This record gives sequence, structure tokens and C-alpha cells, in this order.
Amino acid sequence: MSFWTAFIILLLSFGDVHSAYTGEPATYLAGAGSGQLALFGGGSKVIDCSEQFLQNVLPFPGGSPVPPAQLIVGRCGLAAASSGAYILFAGGNSKLGYSASVDIYRNGSAWLPQNGVQLSLSQPRAWLQAAAGRRWVYFVGGAIPLGLSAAVDMFDTETAMMRPGPALREPRMFHSVAATTARSGGDVLWVAGGTNGAEVLSEVTVLRGGRKWSVNPTGLSAKKTRLAAATATCSDGKQLACFGGGEGIVDGGEGWECDRRGFCASRAVECFDNTGLRVFEGILSQARSRLAAVAVGPYVIFAGGRSASDGLGSTAVDVLNVCDSSAQARVSSDLVLCQGRADLAGAALGAGVVVFIGGNARGTVTDAADVFTIPGTRPVDYV
Repeated sequence: MSFWTAFIILLLSFGDVHSAYTGEPATYLAGAGSGQLALFGGGSKVIDCSEQFLQNVLPFPGGSPVPPAQLIVGRCGLAAASSGAYILFAGGNSKLGYSASVDIYRNGSAWLPQNGVQLSLSQPRAWLQAAAGRRWVYFVGGAIPLGLSAAVDMFDTETAMMRPGPALREPRMFHSVAATTARSGGDVLWVAGGTNGAEVLSEVTVLRGGRKWSVNPTGLSAKKTRLAAATATCSDGKQLACFGGGEGIVDGGEGWECDRRGFCASRAVECFDNTGLRVFEGILSQARSRLAAVAVGPYVIFAGGRSASDGLGSTAVDVLNVCDSSAQARVSSDLVLCQGRADLAGAALGAGVVVFIGGNARGTVTDAADVFTIPGTRPVDYV
């Protein structure tokens, strides 16, 4: 049976689909969407991403006209993002060690390169983070063999070339990134939280126009790692960089939940506008880290994660309208994943469709997939 042959889906507003499977269990995989297509690639069949690295790239929806593909090398802990017609996968941990490989698909065309020039990161690394602006796709930080990386690599969607960007102020791993567009049309890259190897950070740093890093006057409300990020677009065109969930070392407190083993996770969701102001503060239905986030217009959708209430995989899905500062409660927390899991991948398509695939389901790598539509979008049939 082909990848999505089992799908006969009628998606209704706020509809959710369970019992959808990729046919290949994977955790620490990556995914991104462009137009009506999403691609999911890589991952591992073991929960710590140490072996059994996966190489396949799978399209959603099934039957999409994507040439059959595998990543250059099987790997997990990679990053993916899309901008314009491009979907990119970069970095990761492989049987050869940390990878500098970059796989590029031009939507509606073919896998690159077609001219024999293979692009790569400036530094092999895993657990890096990715975000896409209007022109550039950014790959930020991560782990290297002897420590953490401060490297930033930038893919130019106008020339289909990669170049190193300004290095981070300090190395980071388990951080989160988002990109917005300034009124001038330039990119604004946001990096929040994570660890520098010595401490957990609350600092938010900003790269404007690809030139120089600065520390945002307002940071996260707490020091945390393994949070999720997405970029919301409001009806007036304003974009917000949003960060939610995460874990840290705290003794409970507002917005935090801890289990008996001392694992503490956050419920906080914080969004910043291009002036650097924190313009939205909300809460998740459940405190958790290692969750996934995607955005559809003004809505940011947070799914899954490691729950602080029991330390296991969460089924929670939260939908927040972060552009409405008067509605700082969730739009909906009634949706649930078909299987509680952390370390899953998510992607958004056109017409408000979001997909979450794979993950660590309480110590078992899963092939579960969930599809949802978001309010105010038109229902779609996928076969």
C-alpha cells in the first residue's frame, strides 16, 4: 500500500483525522509545507536518535507529483523549512556522524541540484533549528561533535545558493527560531531560549536584514529549552514570532508544572512583534516540552510534547488566535492527537490544513499521523 493510500479524508472546520499512518515509525524527523504540498523526511526508529537512521522523504497528500526521493544520507535530529517554492532539509545525526547535508526540493519541479553543485551547511551539526523568511531560509545553531554551534547558514531563494550568516552571540542547542518580515520587506530572525552548554537561557536575540545580532529588550518569561515556535500572520499583514511550551529547572510557579522526578514544563505562549514588544501572552492547556508548532494565518497550533503531569507523551492540541490580544484564551483545546507523543514533526499546507507525523509515544517510536483544519478555512478533500 502506498504512503497515503489509506487516506479517504473529508476535513471539516476544526475536523481531525485519526488512524492515519505513514507506514514507517519515525521520531526526530522533520517536515515543512509549501502551497498544497508538505514533505516529511528523515528520523530514527529509536527514541534517542542514535541509530536506525531513516532516509525516505514522504509527501502529503499521497499522490502528490513529487519525484521519488531519499535524503542524501539517512539522519535524524535534522531541520526543515520552506520559503517560496523551496522545501529544504538540513543537518542531522547520521551513521557517519553529524551531517552538513542539505536536501532541496523545488515545488512543482525537481530535487536539486540539477547542475551538479551540492549545497551544504558551513558546519556539520544536529539538533539545529530552521525558519523561513520572505527571501532567506535560516539554519541556526545545534550540536557539533565537541560541543555546541553558533553557526547560521542562509539559503537564498532568489539564487538557490547557500552562504554563512552572522554567527550567534553564543552557541545554542535546544533553542527555537522563527522568522518574520519587516515593513521594509527584509527578514527578521528570532532565536529564543535553549542552552549555551553552561546554562539554560531566556534571552531572545534578533537578526535584522541578515546583518547583526542584537538582544531583544524583552526576553522569554523564563529560562527554558525544547520549546516550539511558529510565525503568525495577522489580518493587517503584521507578523508575530511566537514561542510556546518548553522545559526548565524551576520549582513550580505560575505557568509551570513539575512531575515527581523534577521534570518541569511550561504552559506559556509568548509572541513578539517586529518592534520587539511582547504583544501576546497565553497558556497551553497542558504544560509540555518537545512539542511541535505550526501556524495558519493568525492561528498557532501546538501539538503533542512531553507532559509534565505524567512525564509521558501528550495528546493535547492547542489552537490560539495570537493576533487577538483580547482573546488570550485558547480558541480550541478540544482537538487531540490519536496517540500521545513527543518529538513529532508538523507542517502546514494551504487551505488551513495542518499535519503532525511520527514521534516518541511513551518510549515507542510511532508512525501515527494526524490531520486537522483550522477555523475560517475551506474544507478540503484528500484521497
